[in-house]
Order: sequence, then structure tokens, then C-alpha cells
Amino acid sequence: MGTMESGVDIEVARDGARVTRVLIIEDDAAIAEMYKLALELAGFAVTVASSGEDGLRAAVATPADTIVLDIGLPDIDGVEVLRRLSGERPALTAPVLVLSNVDEPELVARALAGGAASYQVKSHTSPHVLGELITTLVAHQAAVRPLQGGLGESFDMAAV
Repeated sequence: MGTMESGVDIEVARDGARVTRVLIIEDDAAIAEMYKLALELAGFAVTVASSGEDGLRAAVATPADTIVLDIGLPDIDGVEVLRRLSGERPALTAPVLVLSNVDEPELVARALAGGAASYQVKSHTSPHVLGELITTLVAHQAAVRPLQGGLGESFDMAAV
């Protein structure tokens, strides 16, 4: 069942609760499918984009509640995707959770400085944990949005 919210058709669960929309920008099809299936089983509505450019188009065309972003993309890297997504604000308010194989402090700092709400390492993040992180991130975003007039707040989910 769908309804309109700010001009966007949203999904509503059978119990009337709003379904959380997740955009995964990930070039590895197997990883993207693993997270997609697990998140859908947990009740999320998931869209997958396999490149940075496709992800940017999807983020604007079908706004998500959270964006899960890989850093190592084939066309443009995830930090550049973050920079471009930041240019879409305040219209685009979805927090971005970086999910990468790279665990280098400099890259983590660049991603967080670039607007990521969280940076997680794939090998330490099961699909179940990712779902919990998304739920927490969306709840936090909903709590701070009225205080900030719709703009997101960056915070490190690792501290939660």
C-alpha cells in the first residue's frame, strides 16, 4: 500500500507503520544482494545502485531515509558521492552510512568530514547489525530534524 509524503510515494506496512527506505550504493553485486535481501526480510524497502552516478540519480529520483554507500565504486569514489550529495541538501536529508572494506583512519576522517553520519567496515558489519544501525540512524534523524529545520546532523554511530 502506498501514500504520498512530500510528493514521494512511500510504502506503508500492513500495520500502518511507515516503511524505512534504504538506498544501497554498492558495486559488488553479491554484497549488495546479501544486504538487500536481509534488509527486506527485516521490513525495509531497498533500492540498489551499482555505481556512484547511478546512486546519485537514485538519491534524487527516489529519496531514501538512509543511504548506505561503498567507498570503492567503479566510476567515482564514495567521498566524491558524499560531496555531491551534500550539494543536494537541504532537499536531500537522508543520512549516509558508509560501508566499506577500507579501514584507514584518514579515509574514515575524510568520509565523516564529507558528511557521512557513520563509517562501518563490511567485515565487522553483518546484515543484522546494518539493519540496527539504519534503524538507529533514522530515529536519530527524525529526532534532530525538527531542531535543525530539516537538515541532518553528522554523528559517529560507532560511539552508540
